[in-house]
Amino acid sequence: MGLGASLAWESADVLWRWAGDTATDENHYTKRALLAGILTGALAVRMSSGRAAALEFTDRRIGNVMAFEKWKTTTRFKPGAWLASLAEGLGRARYGGPSS
Repeated sequence: MGLGASLAWESADVLWRWAGDTATDENHYTKRALLAGILTGALAVRMSSGRAAALEFTDRRIGNVMAFEKWKTTTRFKPGAWLASLAEGLGRARYGGPSS
C-alpha cells in the first residue's frame, strides 16, 4: 500500500477509535474506507480551493454517506453471511475482541 493510502487509512482508524468505535465486523472496514475517501478528497479540495470549499465538500460527502445508509436500510440486498463472517474474523485477528 502506498504511503498516502496508508496515512489516509490510519487517520480514519484513529478518528473512528477516538469516536469510540469498537466494531470488528464488516462495518469496521466500510467506516474507515468511507472516511479515508472523505479525508483525502477534502485535503485535495483544501489545497486547491481553500478551507471553506473543503468544509462544503465534507458536508456534501457526509450527506451522501447518510443517504447511502438510509438506502441500505430500505433495500433487500444483504451481503452473504460468509462476507460478514470474513470481515468479523479479520477484525478480531487484528484488534482482538469477543470470539463467536
